[in-house]
Amino acid sequence: MPHHATYQIICFEPAGLGRIEALQNVIRQRFTDLDFDVETAVTFLAHSQVEQCDLRCPTVGVYFGSATTADDATRGRIKDLLDSAVTVVPVVDDLAKYQSLVPTELYPINGLQFDAAAPNYETIAARLLEELHLLRETRRLFISYRRSESRDVAIQLYEALDGKGFDVFLDTVSIRPGEDFQKMLHYRLADVDVIVLLHTMGFMERRWTVEELTNANRLNIAILRLEWPEIAAWRKDAEARNDQPELAKIRQLDEQASLSEPFILTDGQFSATKTLLPTVCAMVAEQTEGLRARALAARLTSLTKEFAQQARDVGFEVLPQPEHYLLLQKPEQVDRIAVPVVGAPSALIYEALYKRIKALPDTPSTPAYIVYDHRALLDRHLEHLAWLDGEMQSVHSIRVADARQVLGGLR
Repeated sequence: MPHHATYQIICFEPAGLGRIEALQNVIRQRFTDLDFDVETAVTFLAHSQVEQCDLRCPTVGVYFGSATTADDATRGRIKDLLDSAVTVVPVVDDLAKYQSLVPTELYPINGLQFDAAAPNYETIAARLLEELHLLRETRRLFISYRRSESRDVAIQLYEALDGKGFDVFLDTVSIRPGEDFQKMLHYRLADVDVIVLLHTMGFMERRWTVEELTNANRLNIAILRLEWPEIAAWRKDAEARNDQPELAKIRQLDEQASLSEPFILTDGQFSATKTLLPTVCAMVAEQTEGLRARALAARLTSLTKEFAQQARDVGFEVLPQPEHYLLLQKPEQVDRIAVPVVGAPSALIYEALYKRIKALPDTPSTPAYIVYDHRALLDRHLEHLAWLDGEMQSVHSIRVADARQVLGGLR
């Protein structure tokens, strides 16, 4: 089956500030995390190479704005891309001066602010990968903490991360009155990209906290662990005392998640009011963004492998395609397409898959399936998926746990 494997990223930087190279390095790492062959999967084009762009391939542009005025040729290339429905993401040092830093063609487009103090290349890279449909556009986070020890920091991070475009779950503000607290907690935990864990001294003493971590490990959800300064000192003291029971709790936390990344806090990173300095909040957001891409890749890989094995068990040949879907083939049966997705499928995902299939060469009528993990989904979401499956003709969903049974019954 023919395909176009290359993702294209067009880079505009009229002032030549040297940011393109740093961004490209981050993007290459994210492609590696997503299990792509970087050498063949992504092509970076300079603004002077726009004419070489193949618009049959997934394409996105990035424009690093500055006081340097874009020439007429650059403006023409940007207009051509926008007219061809290619997104160009503007990045500027000061959003308050946005129109003085970008050409008029980009005025209607919402820009990203570049943080020179703490360069946010991960955030920019994530936005480009979202546009290429390599990361889901919903950017969900879960803040896990002990209210009596870190409530103020939890609220501070909620506001800071929300301001960065994340959909942040914080139990005190995200669960509406009348909803089942634990059921909603479990559901939202299952559909997040990363847990931001506030590791204070008494964190492991809370029963619900331990259950959250157990569920995160079961669902292969990544954790960014913000470790309070006193934890490091306590570790040393506990090791000196050979305090095994208490050390075991800490080590359990260290090892709980399949993908866990520490963020060791120091006393100097807290303000006089015991909240984090703004620069630290920015660092947390940036590190979270990088971990998000790796976390989604790990969950998607796990889901894909589980589904592929079940498909092979019932006689299908499973052929991974460069566009990140699986082609299922079996003698005397029509070819089928399966697309594993992380989190709860929605009507928008059904629509996006339908359009994606229609755009692929020789596949517009191929039966297609969304593969998902149903664990922790609420009954109303499962009922909605059943309704979508009944209404849609060309796209249906399969719970990964039921894949062997469903695929074995196909004719």
